[in-house]
Amino acid sequence: TAGEVALLASSKPEDVSSHFRASYEMVLNLLQGHSYEEVRDLIEKSFGQYLVENTLEDEKKELSRLDDQIIDLQHPLCPGEIGDLSYYNEMQRKLDQTRKEKKQLEKAMDPNVDELEGSIEILTMEAKNYPCNGCPKQKPCSKQMDKIKRYRKQSKKLEEKIEDIKSMNWESFQRVVELLKSESYIDENYKPTKKGQTCSTLRSDNSFYLTELLNSKIFSDCNAEEFAGLLSTFVIGESRVRDRSLANQSDASVREERNYKNIARRVIQKQRSYGLDLSIGLNPNLSGFVEEWAKGTEWDKLLEECQLDDGDILRCIRRTVDMSKQVANAPNIDSKIQSLAQEAAKLLERDIVLEVI
Repeated sequence: TAGEVALLASSKPEDVSSHFRASYEMVLNLLQGHSYEEVRDLIEKSFGQYLVENTLEDEKKELSRLDDQIIDLQHPLCPGEIGDLSYYNEMQRKLDQTRKEKKQLEKAMDPNVDELEGSIEILTMEAKNYPCNGCPKQKPCSKQMDKIKRYRKQSKKLEEKIEDIKSMNWESFQRVVELLKSESYIDENYKPTKKGQTCSTLRSDNSFYLTELLNSKIFSDCNAEEFAGLLSTFVIGESRVRDRSLANQSDASVREERNYKNIARRVIQKQRSYGLDLSIGLNPNLSGFVEEWAKGTEWDKLLEECQLDDGDILRCIRRTVDMSKQVANAPNIDSKIQSLAQEAAKLLERDIVLEVI
C-alpha cells in the first residue's frame, strides 16, 4: 500500500541492524595489515555487509514494484494523436500569465501591449491545435501523471535509503578512524602509532578507554593485589549484582574513582563528537572481592563474606585474569604496569579459577 511504501521510505537507516560494530581494536588491526583502500574493500565484502544487504530485501522489492508501476503508467491514454499533458498545461499557464500581463499594460496605457497581443494569438493557436485540447482523457491522464510523480518521489527516497544503509558500515569505520587520528592512535598514513598498537591488542568493550587508563597514573601507586581489584572495575561490565549493599569496592577503586570517571567522561564526550556510542563498562562493585582473592583468601571464606552468587564472583575473577594477561603482553606499556599485570594474573589464577568450566 501507499502507506507501507511511505513508511519504508521514511524509516531511518539506523533502524536497520547491520550486526556490524567497528570497535577500536578491529579498526587498528585492519589498518595494521592493510591499506585504507584495502580495508574499505574488505568491509564492503564482509559478513556484516552481507547481513546489511539482506535487511534491505523489503526495500529492494518495493523499489522494483514502484519502477514497474511507473513503466506501466507511462503508457498513454490518448484516444487519438498522442500528446503531452504536462506540456499542454505549461502552454496554458504561459497563456494565462501573458493575458494577465496584457491587462496590466492596458491599465497603464503601455504601448508594448500590442506585442503581447501577438504572443497571446500564437499561444492560443498552438494550444487549440495541440492533441490534448478538448481531449476527454485529460482528467484520468492528469491523475496518471500525479501517480507517476508520486511514485518517482517514493522511488527516489527508497534509493537514497538503500544507499545510506549500504554505506553504514564504512561510515561507522571512518568515524572510529577519525577519532583515533585526533588522539594520535593513528598517524597521517593511517597506520597505528605506539598508542594504537597498544590499543589493538586489548580485547575490551572499549579498548580506547582502557588504553587511556593504562597511560594515566591511576595504577602507579598500586601493588599487584590492588592492581587486580582496580582493573576488574573496567573489564567485568554489567554484573547481576543489583544490590549495592552486597557490593564490596576495593580501596584502590575508591581512591582512583574520581580519576577514572573523569577519563570516562572525556572519552564519552569525544565519542559523541564523532557520532559514536561505544559503551564504557564501569563496575567497581566486585573489585574488593577480586582484591581479597588476589591476597589469598580461601574461596569458601570469600563467599561467606560477599553473600553473592559464586558465578558472579568467578566470572569477574576470570575476566580480570584474562585482561591482566593482555596488559602484561601488550606493547608500549610502562614496564612497571606490565609487571603488576603479570603478577596479578598469577595471584588470581589459582584453585577454582583454574578449573574447567
